[in-house]
Formats: sequence, structure tokens, C-alpha cells
Amino acid sequence: MKRLPWKTMGELAVVGAGPAGLAAGIQAHRMGLEVLVLERDRPGGALRAAFHVENYPGFPGGLPGKTLADRMARQAQALGVPFHEAEVLRILPAEGGFLLETSGEKVRARAVIAATGSRPRKLGIPGEDDLLGSLIFHRADQLLGSSLPGKVLVVGGGDAAFDQAALLASRGVEVLLAHRSPRPRALPRIISTACSLGVRVLPGARLLSLEREGDGLVASLLDSEGRKTAGVDALLPAVGKEPDFSLLPPEALHPGGGLPVDGRGRTGVPGLFAAGDLRRGLDRQAVIAAGDGMAAVLEAARFLEECRHV
Repeated sequence: MKRLPWKTMGELAVVGAGPAGLAAGIQAHRMGLEVLVLERDRPGGALRAAFHVENYPGFPGGLPGKTLADRMARQAQALGVPFHEAEVLRILPAEGGFLLETSGEKVRARAVIAATGSRPRKLGIPGEDDLLGSLIFHRADQLLGSSLPGKVLVVGGGDAAFDQAALLASRGVEVLLAHRSPRPRALPRIISTACSLGVRVLPGARLLSLEREGDGLVASLLDSEGRKTAGVDALLPAVGKEPDFSLLPPEALHPGGGLPVDGRGRTGVPGLFAAGDLRRGLDRQAVIAAGDGMAAVLEAARFLEECRHV
């Protein structure tokens, strides 16, 4: 992504370049809107960490999440969608629209589509925060650098846990997968794929504690046979995610938590629209997010047209 100059005031800012943000940027650019997509990392979001995507139409046999994310990003860039590499810290209502405080310069826009995705839930293990980014990772692609770990413990029993385990195992990593319930929640097809790649599943196992040992970790687990330990090079928790509302203005949020959004992606703040995980919560699918991004742009375009006639 290139750093691009940006006017003091633009029509539409899209925050986040996952499937929802990329789809929004593509559609907005096609419609002739003055749009800017802001992303702190590589375009594609969490989709980049998916081992194999089978439910995105148009790709018989499926394809790796990274490949699909790269294709989406290349399509947006080939069309000339403007990107800005910056971490958005806050989205604030301001006179004539919104002010986006970023890690660099401030950005102003008349309308904003928030497509900031989800953040992972924590395990609640002492010392977890101190180990994040060094021995604890929330995405398998963060572990797939030049030096692969020899052994990784994945914690979780859903689709994401087995998918991440499969991605690691496909690269030759020894993977243990511990989940608390007697039976995993993941789809049988995803479980079968992970097991066929050599993932060792520990059902009914609960993670009690972690201790740093040398360059790795010792995980203490409790299952039906009692307490046991496992030495691993890294830990990947996959125990769920929650929409990331941290950038949104307080007036957009419900007092009890959550983001009220109508069927068109409109929030309670005029000109602020939500797409992807912010709108759908648990329905975290790339194809749904992309559709949300398109719908949010159509509604944002109506809002901007109304602003021109005020």
C-alpha cells in the first residue's frame, strides 16, 4: 500500500480493508465518489489467515484465504481505489462530517463506513498480555515467517480453531488442539481436514496456566484423565471474537454495549455506516462482509447526495 496525499475534506472514508472495506472501496470508486480506504496493515484482514475458503462464489474447489484477500486487494488497486496506510485511532463527529484521528495526519470526510472487523477474546490466563506477539498469537499467518515454530498449541473448538490448526499443520508445524467440550463445535468437514493433516485433538481439555520456559511455553491442561503439561513453541487462542467498536464515537453505541444498526447499515449517527463484523456480529463470513460493504456504499451515496442539496 502506498501513502497517498489526501485533501483536508473528502466525501467518503472507509476504515478497514478487509472484505467489507475492499468491497466498499471498489463500489464507491466505481460510482465516482471521492473515497479513501484507510488500513493499518495489509489489505484482506482476518481473511488472510484462513486456510481454505470454500463458500465464496466463483471459485470451484475453494482457495486459500490469503490468495482470495490478495485478489481482492489487487482488484481494488487496479481500479485505482486510493489507499492510505494508517492506523485510525478514533472516528469523531465534526462540523460538516467526521474527523478521523490517525497515527499520522488527521483525515476529514463527510461520511464514514466503519469496517473495522473483530478483535479476539482473551483466555483470561495470567501473563497473557505480556506474551502477546512473542509467544501468543491470534492468527496463524503471524507464525508463518521465515522461522516456523516446531510445535503450537491451539485452544478452541470452533471453525476458526480447526482452520488455523490446519493452516499451521499444512506448513509442517506439529499442532495440538485443545477444546473444553467433549465434542468440538466446528463443521465436520473442517475437523476432518485438520485431522488429515496431522492435528492432534485433545477433547475436554481446559487450559489452566502458562509458564515461559526458555524460548517457549509450558501449558498446563486439565482433562478427564487429570492434569498434564505440554511444552510448545507458541500458543494460538481461538476462543471467539467480538466486534471492535473501540474507534466509534460513544453516541453511536448503545448504553448497554453494542452498535445499533438498521437494515441499511446506518448507525444512530448520520453519515456513519457499519459493515462486516460490526454489523453482523457472529456471522463472520467473507461473502457476507463483502455484501455489507456494497450495501453500505449505496446508502452512503444516498446520504452524500442529500447533503449536496441541503
